Amino acid sequence: MALAIALLVLSGLVPSTLQAESKKTPRKGPYELRGRIVLPEGGSFRGSTPLVILEAVQFPFRRKVLAGWDGRFRIKKLPQSSYKMSILVSGMGEMDRTVDIGPAFADRKGRIEATFVFEPTALAEPVATVTATRLSVDSKAVKAYRKAMKKLEKGESAEAVKELEKAVEIDSRYAEAWNRLGTIAYVSRDYSRAEYNFRQALKHAPESYPPVVNLGAALLALNQPTKALAMNLRAVRMKEKDPLAHAQLGSSYYHLGRHGEAVKHLKRAKQLAPRHHSGPQLILADIYWYRKQYAATAQELAEFLHYHPDWPDADRLNGLLRRARALAAKPVQSDIDENREAEGGEANP
Repeated sequence: MALAIALLVLSGLVPSTLQAESKKTPRKGPYELRGRIVLPEGGSFRGSTPLVILEAVQFPFRRKVLAGWDGRFRIKKLPQSSYKMSILVSGMGEMDRTVDIGPAFADRKGRIEATFVFEPTALAEPVATVTATRLSVDSKAVKAYRKAMKKLEKGESAEAVKELEKAVEIDSRYAEAWNRLGTIAYVSRDYSRAEYNFRQALKHAPESYPPVVNLGAALLALNQPTKALAMNLRAVRMKEKDPLAHAQLGSSYYHLGRHGEAVKHLKRAKQLAPRHHSGPQLILADIYWYRKQYAATAQELAEFLHYHPDWPDADRLNGLLRRARALAAKPVQSDIDENREAEGGEANP
């Protein structure tokens, strides 16, 4: 599974993904997610209970729980964060969503209720590929990897890293362990270490998607947009329907000053997943601001805040939104000149 990485982590982006209800009383946490997974047209999961995995995108944190036969599940003691949620159903596929846990969505007791319609995508690694990779890895390394996952679920990230390092020491071909080391390094903001780990994963599994898209993110964080562009182009070619790949490709073009191409892919990311944690609306807003398209800037900022009201810097963003709206409402000079001419006045030379 590819890591859901916030592109704007350097500027403190912590977006949300569930629509806020303004009348709810904010609560610091911890929170409890009460979810329900349903099929698009009703029906049952044919005897396979959904597996739900939550992974924080701002710090090393992982939780895993089985839903009931009715698709309901609870995950307690969640710190505030954006999370990548993966829902896996045996024989039916996998679905990824961005879920935010924060005060804007919680009731007075810190409970958040949400329903997820299970619509499998082709974004997950093929099961056959993952199985074949694991079969070729030393069993002791696999055991260390599984132990690391349990450590992460307990919030013991340092111990998890030790187990993962043990896994790649036992078998350096273990691409999945290298990729996991990379994701932990990334959310810990050790981007050089993340790049190294992702490159190791890619070296031993060149056809695997997660290290490709993750390396693209690490290169962006290291301010290497040209190298990031090549990797993110590769990611989009591999999985055209992944919003993260398009958001990162758009960001690569943006940092290279190729705004037209950036807009194309950022819009595609929004089309695929408007609530995505990568926040394509913010980069689009910046491009429109540069172009002095203030109405479009305001629209993107408003959309972002609609989906992500718990963003830590929301006050500043709301200030920018008000300013963009004010500038959009202000008549441009050509309009003033036309009005003067219509009233018999003289236009500016």
